[in-house]
This record gives sequence, structure tokens and C-alpha cells, in this order.
Amino acid sequence: MFKKNKTAALLMSLLICASAAVSPVSAYADNEESAAVSEAAEEAADSNEKTSGDFTYTVSDNDTVTITKCTNTIVDLVIPDTIDGLPVTDIGEWVFGKELNKFLETVSIPASVEYISTNNPFKVCGNLREINVDSGNKDYVSEDGILFTKDKKRLVCYPTRKSGKSYTIPDGVEELGSAAIYETELENITFPDSLTTVKDFAVARNASLKKADLSKTTVDKLGGYAFSGCSSLTEIVFPEDLSTIGGAAFFGCTALTEVELPHLITSIGQYAFIDTGLKSVKIPRTVQEIGYCAFGYETAPNGEECPVSDFVIIGEYGSAAQTYATDTDSEYGYANDFTFQSEEENADVEEILSLEQKTWEDYDYAVDGNEVYILSCNSTDDVINVPAEIEGKPVTKIYTIAFSSTYAREITIPEGVKEIKKMAFKDCGMLEKLTLPQSLVTIEDYICNGCEVLRSVDLGGAETIGSDVFLGCNSLTDITISGNCKTIGVGNEYPFAGCNALENINVVSGSGGSFSSEDGILYSSDKKALLCYPPARTAKTFKASKDITTIGKSAFFLNPYIEEVELPNVETIDIGAFEGCSALKKVKLSKKLKSVGAYAFLDCPELKSLRFYKDLEEIGEYACGYYYEDEANLLENEENGETLMKDFKIYADKGTKGYEYAKDNDIEVITGTIELFGKNVKKSILEIAAGAVALALAALIAALFTKRSKKKKSEKEKAEKEKKAAKKKEKAAEVNNAEETADEDSTSGKDDNDDEQD
Repeated sequence: MFKKNKTAALLMSLLICASAAVSPVSAYADNEESAAVSEAAEEAADSNEKTSGDFTYTVSDNDTVTITKCTNTIVDLVIPDTIDGLPVTDIGEWVFGKELNKFLETVSIPASVEYISTNNPFKVCGNLREINVDSGNKDYVSEDGILFTKDKKRLVCYPTRKSGKSYTIPDGVEELGSAAIYETELENITFPDSLTTVKDFAVARNASLKKADLSKTTVDKLGGYAFSGCSSLTEIVFPEDLSTIGGAAFFGCTALTEVELPHLITSIGQYAFIDTGLKSVKIPRTVQEIGYCAFGYETAPNGEECPVSDFVIIGEYGSAAQTYATDTDSEYGYANDFTFQSEEENADVEEILSLEQKTWEDYDYAVDGNEVYILSCNSTDDVINVPAEIEGKPVTKIYTIAFSSTYAREITIPEGVKEIKKMAFKDCGMLEKLTLPQSLVTIEDYICNGCEVLRSVDLGGAETIGSDVFLGCNSLTDITISGNCKTIGVGNEYPFAGCNALENINVVSGSGGSFSSEDGILYSSDKKALLCYPPARTAKTFKASKDITTIGKSAFFLNPYIEEVELPNVETIDIGAFEGCSALKKVKLSKKLKSVGAYAFLDCPELKSLRFYKDLEEIGEYACGYYYEDEANLLENEENGETLMKDFKIYADKGTKGYEYAKDNDIEVITGTIELFGKNVKKSILEIAAGAVALALAALIAALFTKRSKKKKSEKEKAEKEKKAAKKKEKAAEVNNAEETADEDSTSGKDDNDDEQD
């Protein structure tokens, strides 16, 4: 509980006089300097004012009259077209005073009037039934006693006491002016599709209005106090594109017990829903700004602003909604202390409240039909074996933070349990081992968040595992996952954040799952994507198999040991794949590589160069060549200051994506090289070397050819010589044969003669 500033009193006075000229922000600021300037301006205006009959006025430089005050107390007022011979062209904001005017019932506006204060000077006329405008007026028109601009795009004033309980704003009206429909007796208002603007106090203090449906309009901002004081309003339907709800827009809407904020809204002003009937509010993640006392406050009879008891803020963790739940402001002296729940948690609470709740031994539980849901465990045992049944009914679900108050070293959940809700084991500071059943189907987010000494987890048969399940589990070394598991985290994005001691991820047998493992490394089921290389694996080198085409998001995140990586067929390196690998020195990329995600090699200080090939099509921001300037924890969502490495180089050919990335980031790029035996060699040197080799080879070939020719010639000559020699031998043999024959004949003849002589 805290005291209002003196400016809170100003708020009440503003509501009484409905001064839409002052926005909620400035109204609460109570800037004395601004007040002094405003007072000085009024004094200056007063000093120039003149009076003629019931009218006080000022004269402009072009001799036209602005009426600033009317003291006439008649019922039917006709505003003159001239005063003291000068044309009346303007009607000021406070013509009918700053207090309630109980006399005026009709007003007639002459053709001469060109401007009526945009803050609706008729808002204080509590008995006004009709406004008429001369047909010759070029700037304003009245229809059925209601005042519009001539083009009927802005509704200026719906008379406070106009008869009727319902009103349909004409199609074509684009703007509800300040206090346009103020403190009327309307119960129903129909807003046209054409409406785009709702100004401050536009529909304020309509105590009988029950519903406001703006869903068909294109209004993107509700002005300050727009529906304030609509004490019977039970339903407000916002337009889809609404982005801003102004300060105190629904202040005093005491019958408003539920509200569904649009999904594109980004800003909710201060005091927007103070003094309503809301006990909780669901704030979309798109909201970036929530003003102080926007939700969960009411005004006590003594004027103090007090928090609503047990008020609940529903939203996403890490969003503006969570911040608001515990927000403080020393200037205005308040500190919020509201219960914050995610949508799922809130749904759980509502579900639990709708169930029969009981206690059995150390367990609080709820019964739903024939099933038991564990709500909390109060056991002080060192080892907890949760019963499979309680009072003959099967235990099927473990609820949010059910075991967060235990000090067990081991917890085993029995077969039959199908679902474990968010943060079920959150902050179990003594838990070392957790075993879950094969019957398990769903594990929600953060179930082991903050289990700092947890070493081993068997996730049973879980098919769906939520996000950040093991966030803060700094001692976790081994995880066992079912082969039936289909999803881990949102889009399977780095599900083991913070598990810096993780050594092995094992996927056991199953069917239809999306994951597999090999040697403790997590892969997709088809082994084409490497999803998680445990950060505590101490191997210094890794060579991807030929089947791997994708390195998943943050797959090697924060591994301090890996020094060399070879990716022969990898086509995609996803976001943050090697981020924070402090020892990584060498990466051999594939010529097939097509995509490198943002932060892929961010903060790898030992990696001095990368070679990209011509097939690369995409490379994200800070993909390589940058490091974190400070030592902030990479797991935290902080601005760590990405800084360019001075000695980093990229090897890439001109016209390629790698070359463009280097130029765009002022990284040294070396072109015209090729990797040869692990070294980067200039292509020009290779060309010269290749030329020299070619010449030497040609000379060698020529020499070999000459030698071969000579050899052939020598062999031919030798063959010819051998042939000639053979012929000579043949002739010699023939001669010898002839001589031998002759000798034989001679011998034979001699022998014959001898015989004859005998």
C-alpha cells in the first residue's frame, strides 16, 4: 500500500472536468514548470479578453473572435455569428466552464464557426440534448442533434442527455474525438468498421454502458481514460490490431471482471485497469511496456492505492508480464508482489481447483475419475519410490513443483505415470539420480531446473520432452532417452542448455522416434544430423561420417576440448553450432556446404581462419570472426558485445557468399588460393609450378621418346645385322653342305674304284 502523489488528486479533478487536453502520463507527472507555463498562458489570454453581454472573447490578428466563456444560463443557446461587429470563428475549450453546467439543453452554432476545441467544450453540459449547426457552415454539421465535422469523419459530441439507450455510430466515422460520447445514458454503442481513432475520454463515464465491441474496427490505440468510469461495463472486445492502451483507459470499470488483450498489443499505460473487477490478467508476450499500477490495484476510501489481494499475472517467463509482477518504482513509492504464472501453470491451477483433493501419507493428490494426480510430496526420505497406486487408483500424472520441497538423493517414478508437469523436480538440491517410467509420454519444460547435483537421468519412454528440462544441472553426466522420443524442446533447439558436465546421451531401443545415438553423441534417427555433441567430451578431434549433412543448433556449444573438426559432406551448419568452443583451431568444411547459421563459430578465439567454397548460399550474422568482449555467461540473455577478431581470415573466391561476408564485416579475405596438403597455396604459384612441371614433363617425354626412337633404331639395326648374319650363316651352311656333299661323292667314287680294282 502506498500514498498517492499530490498529482493523484489532479487525476480526480481531471475526471470531474474531463480535461482530455492532459494525457495520463503528463497528468500524473505534476510537472510544476509545465503548470507554471500553463498558468502564465491563461493569464496572458485573460489579459486580452473582452466581454460583450454573456460572452467573453479574444480577438485574433486577423480580427476574428474566439469565444472563451459564456455566462448565459438559458436553456436554448444560440451562439452569435458576430460579436461587436467581428465574425465568431472559434469556440474555446472552457466556454461553458470547468464545472458541471446544469442549464444548457440545446446549442445552435452559426455558419461562421470554423473551429471548435478538439477537447469538446460541451462535455460539462450535463443536460445537453441537442446540438444544431447552420446548414451554411463549411466545417461542421449536425445529424439528429449530434455534432460531427463536415465530412462526418470525426464525431465531435454526442449530447449528454440525448434520449435513447442505444446508438449506432454512422459508417464512415473514423475518429471519436476527445470526450465525444461522454457521460451519456447509453447502454449500447455500435462501433463502425471505419473507426480508426479513439481519443482521450472518448467514451468515458457512460455508467450504463454494458458492452463495447471494437473487434470490427481498425483502432490501433485507445486514448487515455477512453472508457474510464464506465462502471457497468462487463465486456470489452478489442480490435485485432490494437497496439496501445492509454493510461487509465478503464479506470473505474468496476464490473469488468475479465479481459482478453489482443495478441499484437505492445504497450499498456499506467493505471490502465485500476479499480476494475479483475482478479487476474493474461498479458501477451508482445507487450513491451506496462505502466505502474496498470493492473492489480484499487483505490481505498482514504485515497490510498492498494494492491488487489491474490492478484495473478499470467504470461511468459522472461516477458514484461513477469517483470511487472515484481516491478518497483522508487519515484512513486510502490513495489509489486503479484503471483506470476505461465498459461500452462494457470491452467494447471484451474484444473486442480476443479478436482477433488486429498492427502495420503506423504502425498497431496487430486482424483480425476479413476486416476490420481500427485500434487506434492512431503517426504523426508533419502530415497523416494513414488507409489504406483494410492487408495487403489493408479498414479498417472505428476504436477508442477510436486517434489521441489524434497531432499531426496534418488527419486523413482512408477510405471503408469504418463505425464510430468513443468518444474516437477525444480530446485531439488540433493537429487543425484532420477528414474522415470517407460509408460511416460510427456515431460514438460524445466522439470529439473536447478538440480545442481543431479548426475544421471533416465527419461523412460517419454515421447515429448519440453524445453530447458535440465537448465542449471551443472553435474549431469549421463542422459538416457527413449527410442520413441519425437521432440526435445521447442523445435529441438539445444535441449541440454547448461549441462556443462554432460558426457553421454544414450538413445535406447524404440520405434518411431526422431533420435539416435552413437558413442554418446545425439543424432537424428537417420544419422544425417548431429544434434548434440556433449560439452564434457574430452576428445580433441572429430570427423563427421559421410552420412552427416547437418550440424544442429548449438550442437558443439561450449565444448572446451575440441580442437579439430572435419565435416566432409555437411551442407548445413545451424545457428550457434560451434559457439563458445574455446579450443577449436581448425575446421575443414565441405565443398557442398550451403548454409552457415548466425553465431555458428562465434567466440572461437583459437580459430584463425575458415575456407568457404562457391556453393555456399547463406551465412548468418556473427557466423565467424567474432568473439565476446567480456566473459558474460553465454547461457544468459545478455548483450555481451560481439567484437571482431583482428587476426581472423577468410579464404574465398571473389563473387562468393564467403567473400561477401568477409567484405561486409571488414574481415581479411584471401582469394585465389587452394588448400593443398592442409596448406593454403596461391593458385598463381600452382600455375607457375604446373607450367614448370609441364615443361619438365615435356622434356622428359621428349627425352624418353628420343631414347625410345634410338633404342628402336638400334634394335632395328641389330635385327637387320642379325638377319644378315643369319643369311651369311645360311649361305655358309649351304656352301659347307655342298662341299661336304662333294667330298662324300668323291670319297664314294674312290671307294667304288677300289672295289672295281679288287
